[in-house]
Amino acid sequence: MLLVLAIVLPRLGGDTRGSYLHWATCTPEEVTADLAVERSAERLVVLSKIALKKMRALRTAIFVTASALAALALALAVTLV
Repeated sequence: MLLVLAIVLPRLGGDTRGSYLHWATCTPEEVTADLAVERSAERLVVLSKIALKKMRALRTAIFVTASALAALALALAVTLV
């Protein structure tokens, strides 16, 4: 379960220019100047990489959880026999 929780933690792009986390450290003037520059493609690439890593990690977490449940079921069956 800790693995699943670690995977679903928000990751919004870190300090990548044009991201919300970057703008949180800027002044309003810096945000306005940053928004004036077209960075849609750059933001899309960063967010896509985050989504890809998250989906791969989530897939691993699902397999780990399924394996743990199978091991628990086997242990229960052995204990009851």
